[in-house]
Amino acid sequence: MPRTYRSPVRTALAAETKRRIVDAAIAVYARDGFKSASMQAIAREADCSPATVFNHFQNPEALITAACERLTNELALPEPAALRAEGELAERIRRLVRELASCYERGEPWYALYARDRDMPVLQRANAEFFGRVDALVRAALGPGIRDKQTVATALALTGPATIQALRSTGWSTQRAADTLADVLLAWLTTKGRT
Repeated sequence: MPRTYRSPVRTALAAETKRRIVDAAIAVYARDGFKSASMQAIAREADCSPATVFNHFQNPEALITAACERLTNELALPEPAALRAEGELAERIRRLVRELASCYERGEPWYALYARDRDMPVLQRANAEFFGRVDALVRAALGPGIRDKQTVATALALTGPATIQALRSTGWSTQRAADTLADVLLAWLTTKGRT
């Protein structure tokens, strides 16, 4: 039986090639869309053969998944533990809305691209995973005492990308939109006796 051997240099080269392929895929997706991008176009962009692309990613869905993971990481959502550590509810809510508003602003070009190809199951999974992380952040900001279904749904609606974009489309800055929505959410929580 042949022995498998991977030198550190070879492992590093493989990781660099994989990173280059994902970079190329993101560039091609931005230009052509997810559906229209071909593995051959991605290989050309990455300056490698199509066989190399398939060696690292068995199918287009695996490559889209890797690209979506990279893009999600670059959007830089905080970890729920960072929000829980903020202290008072008002501080947690303000940080939550500011972080989400900034994240959505950074992701606008990709959201438009996602909207165009949203019927692809691989993109639906990536979107669900992203908003699962958003849900965890909202729950962390609310704290353990106020996580009933209505409160979480209201917080998600008020901090969602469509709400923030609607305010920004009137000429408001991302910061102003975030601060206003935080005030609205905190006022609602107070009037409902949830604080």
